[in-house]
Amino acid sequence: MTEVALTQPRSVEDYTLLLQDMNGHMERLGHLITSLLTLARADEGNIPFEREAVRLDVLAEAVATTIEPLAAERSIVFDRHVEANVTVMGDEARLMQVAMNLLDNALMYTSKDGHVTLYLEKTSTHALLRVQDSGIGIPAEHLPHIFERFYRVDSARSRSAGGAGLGLAITKWIVTMHDGTITAESQSGKGSQFSVTLPLAKEIALSSHSHQSMVSSANEHVLSGRGVHHLKQRKETNPA
Repeated sequence: MTEVALTQPRSVEDYTLLLQDMNGHMERLGHLITSLLTLARADEGNIPFEREAVRLDVLAEAVATTIEPLAAERSIVFDRHVEANVTVMGDEARLMQVAMNLLDNALMYTSKDGHVTLYLEKTSTHALLRVQDSGIGIPAEHLPHIFERFYRVDSARSRSAGGAGLGLAITKWIVTMHDGTITAESQSGKGSQFSVTLPLAKEIALSSHSHQSMVSSANEHVLSGRGVHHLKQRKETNPA
């Protein structure tokens, strides 16, 4: 790409656009490498998991605070319904990654004036985190495969969107490591819903992290390369 750019003089604006494009490619490559390393280490059992009481309601509110301006930027209506005092045992950073990945997908595949909603509720034994959107949906024949590594519903358009088909595989791995389950429901053209079920902590305990510190962590996740680059562009492809 740089060789082509240097073959003839160009304007400052042309060079600016070229550098922005190159930066985008580097960000996608960096995200792909990170995802591959995560899965490789997971296969080898070399990723340590924290086991502490995590206030999932505080985490959900923090992630929502980070997502709101990104949704507004895309003219998407974002809402959340978060039940209080929902505590699970697990790795706070990894659980935040689950919520961010699902919301990132929802925003990416929902068009202008669409809706994305985050739900958190609990039963007597489990916490239920749901992300629902009014996006383009997933054809029924693809649903059984969307958590498989490198699986993309539409390879050509997913590649142009920067997806490598690893985000949902990593999300499922994290949920499984927390003794939880993740499912997807969708209708093509009518939106999708992803549901994560996690066992509640037997003894309720406050997380040591405040809402503000979780907001900072969520912001760092977005700025790490995936969220900002993807959400600033209009995507019309399927989330896998």
